[in-house]
Amino acid sequence: MAFSFKVEKPKNFPQMVVKLKDEATKHNISFTGDETGGTGAGHGFAGGYEVHPDSITFTVQKKPFIFSEAIIEKKVKEFLVKLDSEIK
Repeated sequence: MAFSFKVEKPKNFPQMVVKLKDEATKHNISFTGDETGGTGAGHGFAGGYEVHPDSITFTVQKKPFIFSEAIIEKKVKEFLVKLDSEIK
């Protein structure tokens, strides 16, 4: 079953998308997206994101059974913080 969550949109999100594409390629993950939204899939996961003026909504369509929604949300937030710190 799909689920969604929102995060605050980082100010440098356009630069983060470039890094995200690089990371996806390194980890054999299919990714198509830009500053407005996108989709990705790999390693048992599939989903997408939609960018709003102040937030980003992530929707997970498919996930391995062993990963809870809370863990996925936590890991996505941690990953965004990591990308943000690499850009600054």
